[in-house]
Amino acid sequence: MNPRRRRTSLRVPRTRSANTQPQPSRADVAIVIALYAVSTAVYALLGVHFDGLGAMVGMQFIDPELLKERLFESLWYYHASPPGLNLIAGIGLKLFGQQADWFYTTCFHILGLLVTGAVYLLTWKLSASRIAAAITTGLLVFSPQFVLYENWLFYSFPSMALLTLATFALYKFAETGRQRWCAGIFAMLGLLLMTRSLFHPSWLAGAGHCLARCDDVEPSPADTAHRVCTAGRGVALVREELLLLRLVRDEHVAGARALEHHHLDAAAIGTAAAGRTA
Repeated sequence: MNPRRRRTSLRVPRTRSANTQPQPSRADVAIVIALYAVSTAVYALLGVHFDGLGAMVGMQFIDPELLKERLFESLWYYHASPPGLNLIAGIGLKLFGQQADWFYTTCFHILGLLVTGAVYLLTWKLSASRIAAAITTGLLVFSPQFVLYENWLFYSFPSMALLTLATFALYKFAETGRQRWCAGIFAMLGLLLMTRSLFHPSWLAGAGHCLARCDDVEPSPADTAHRVCTAGRGVALVREELLLLRLVRDEHVAGARALEHHHLDAAAIGTAAAGRTA
């Protein structure tokens, strides 16, 4: 008898196989698109427009000129925040210049549509009611908070979108057990770590560990995926720490040199003043 205790299974209990589960129909797709389109049109008529270039004044953003002229070098040496938001901002500036707001609008509205679809499908699957799914999705897309963050170039909306998509991938992995959904979970969480510093790599490692523990005893895709993501983020963290140490060292050296020059200048001024007095 195998002494190893079998771990709790993550699979969603069901009486029918995944292939016989009800699949989204054209009507579901039409509901999602209609709710999102009507919400976007109504708020646009009310004067809500995307705030892109005007929002790039926070400390989270690299100088727009550096993003436009030296994007990848700036991302490599900037360690105050993860590079995801600045990467999107830099791509928009390099490709579209002063018309970058159209690029940002497109990216954020694609995320908004994906979130709308994920919320609809999750609510429908968990409640077994298309009516509940439509009401929940409508409340989401017509809420002022959703529209406000969707039209603001900041990491708040992408973070919410990545968490929602990761949750949907988690449900699909629990339902089907397919490796591609497991990879999708960690892809979304990895992008989240590269977008907002609130989500530490240890959080991803803990999430991967919990997912692996909830699966079977045999090696699962979750084990490999979360180790790879954690290792990659660990390498990025080491690089950031090295850059931080290098910055501190350079500032220390620059400060010491400035102090030395200050003392030399003060001594020279004192000598000159004494000479004039004599």
